[in-house]
Amino acid sequence: NLNYRRGKLNYFGNYNFNRRNMVGDSWNSTRFFGSDARTETSSESSRRGLNHGFGAGLDYYITDKTVLGVSGNMSLRANDRREDLFYRYMNNPEMTGNSERLSRQNEDDLGYDINVNFKQEFNRKGEELTANFARGRDTEEGVNTFLQYYTESRYLIENRRNETTESGNNTNIQLDYAVPFSQTSKLGTGYRTIIRSSDETQFSQYMDSSDRMVPDYNISNDFLMKSTVHAVYVNYENQITPEFGFQAGLRAEQAYLDTEYISYDPALSPGDRSAKGRLEYFRIYPSVFLTRKLGKENQLQASYTRRVNRPRGWQVNPFIDVSDPMNIRQGNPNLMPEDIHSFELSYARFWEKVTLTSSAYYRRMNDVVQSVITSVEGTSGATFSQFQNISRNEASGLEMISQINFSKKVDVTANANFFFRRFYGSEEFNIAPAKGFNWNANAITNYRIRPNLSAQVRTEYRAPMVQAQGKSLEAFIVDAGLKLDVLKKKGTGNLNVRDLFNQRRWGGYTQTTQFYREQENRWMRRMIMVSFTYRIGRMQNDTRKKNNENPANGEFEGEGGFR
Repeated sequence: NLNYRRGKLNYFGNYNFNRRNMVGDSWNSTRFFGSDARTETSSESSRRGLNHGFGAGLDYYITDKTVLGVSGNMSLRANDRREDLFYRYMNNPEMTGNSERLSRQNEDDLGYDINVNFKQEFNRKGEELTANFARGRDTEEGVNTFLQYYTESRYLIENRRNETTESGNNTNIQLDYAVPFSQTSKLGTGYRTIIRSSDETQFSQYMDSSDRMVPDYNISNDFLMKSTVHAVYVNYENQITPEFGFQAGLRAEQAYLDTEYISYDPALSPGDRSAKGRLEYFRIYPSVFLTRKLGKENQLQASYTRRVNRPRGWQVNPFIDVSDPMNIRQGNPNLMPEDIHSFELSYARFWEKVTLTSSAYYRRMNDVVQSVITSVEGTSGATFSQFQNISRNEASGLEMISQINFSKKVDVTANANFFFRRFYGSEEFNIAPAKGFNWNANAITNYRIRPNLSAQVRTEYRAPMVQAQGKSLEAFIVDAGLKLDVLKKKGTGNLNVRDLFNQRRWGGYTQTTQFYREQENRWMRRMIMVSFTYRIGRMQNDTRKKNNENPANGEFEGEGGFR
């Protein structure tokens, strides 16, 4: 990263190179009721990436209080993904013995974006106007091949080739204004438009009985999507007395999601090859925070927020994923966003070396997005999963956070969260209600060995958690690191070990009226990272600040769960 300031112009640029190989593995066992057919699947995978990134820009200081910035970024990425699947079939009339499936995918990506930022400060301290316009584009082209054969006889079961292309555009337009009325009160307001569009194509061919590659029109198609969100928001905060203050925000949002699914099947009439969809909704997202100080050592806060969690692109893309024919997956373009209402009451206590915060909360999530798994009709042992909105879930619990300074050298920050979770199920998708107690905890310990040498250890435990169709696995994870400052603190060396004991995993069990499945996945094994940073001078980035910082915006970027 380079930065050079001369007069009214501040130039900056960066380059990064990244080569990585993420290795993972998985295992699952599916047993079907009635036929008692059972399939065990294990996999070994790797994701190799070779990435180049470039960035450059400048800030022009028109006056001491007015700055205009222009910047651009470009990335070139090459990905090589491999997965080997090993099947064992038991009591299955259609498949017997063992088979292997080899998947190979090569993909080249190009992405770039252009940003224009403006910042105007006024004579009143804290009053400022900021604006941002950003336009980005990303393209991907890839080829995915599949070979599957019986392990013992080497008899070829399937030979398939998928060609995929994807292009996407992102546009962000944002204007924010903040003005303080006094030292204790402040108003913030703004407007934002986000437009995302994508065009994705999948063309699949398979080898027929005559050893010819022929099109498979069942999974060859185009998918067009355009998401538009217009929002205005306002946020006001006021410390009415030294003991009592509040903050209130409101975000009004108009959202559209337009999709079109286009089939390549020549047997269909032109009118039947296209299926269009449109979701449109207007919502208001309020937030209120009330804070009361009870002396110098105690503080009480009550809050209500409404937030939104939008589906990701891979959750709405309707392309059929046949990388694992025993576990077929497909997105759902008709997904509604999750709507989250949260109530919280927090109490904080401060001592000289200890801080303790406890929060009792209740959260309700409507239109919950979950992957619904069913068996595939006409097969023995295959399942089909698709994301759906399944009514709602609720969680109520208690979270405690504490920071303890044992000495000048040692401090610990610990967190524990205990909650009761309830899924209301869905008659439409034959999902019964589910409920149960859940908890998780983590702790970060810092130890300053010497003035220029420090160590950190992070531990985390997640107990099994109730899901809509089963329960997740427990997990215990330890990360550790060392940090060394050298050359009068201009240089910093880091040694970090992610997942020290190689225990990071995800999975659990899924149970329906049709089958019972156990599964375990590891997307990334233990990783050791060594880095060195050397700083010359200081960086300036007056206009390049993160967008969407206003708490009234109501956006929620998470995984759709509670805590």
